Amino acid sequence: MHFRPFPKLPVYVCSRRGELRWHRVAPLAFSGDPAAAFRRLRGVVAALERTTVVHATDDDLRAVCRTRLGFRDDVECRLSAAEGVIH
Repeated sequence: MHFRPFPKLPVYVCSRRGELRWHRVAPLAFSGDPAAAFRRLRGVVAALERTTVVHATDDDLRAVCRTRLGFRDDVECRLSAAEGVIH
């Protein structure tokens, strides 16, 4: 599972292991069918205001969210069916 490199500025969060603790967030846990859980996440992200999905597969999602002030936030999600989480 590979994410794009993080920016040099400390303005990101990540659920993967090895990140510094102030950048860590918990992954999204799910139960049941992994494919259904990821489809649901894709639907939620696609429905967010000022959000554009730029890439989506069965286990990978990339989107761009714009704040009300126009700042860009990149969102990357990866399904880890074996762990029962979405990073």
